[in-house]
Amino acid sequence: MRRGIDPHPVCEADDGRCPTLAVVGETQCAEHLGWPLCPGRVGHTCTARTRTRTGDQCATCQDEARYARLDAELPVTVTDGTCPGHTGPCGRTAMPGDPYCARCRTART
Repeated sequence: MRRGIDPHPVCEADDGRCPTLAVVGETQCAEHLGWPLCPGRVGHTCTARTRTRTGDQCATCQDEARYARLDAELPVTVTDGTCPGHTGPCGRTAMPGDPYCARCRTART
């Protein structure tokens, strides 16, 4: 049996009775380290209930906020099944249930 560092150590808090995995490089889980919960995004609480070291948004909430921003910023134009594009019709076939094609719907960050 190979000995070394356990890649998935359990949190050592509560005398080792915490069932949560420790944060990578730490001996305790995020809750016992005192990390704050993700604040979610405007008008929505974090559904993942994730804790972050800095108190910033978790990756899930960042993605949801980006998609919400895109939905608000991109104009929705009823078309005949072709994509209206961003600055003019691109002519590609729109995705099912979406007025845009996959290329025009891709987020620009």
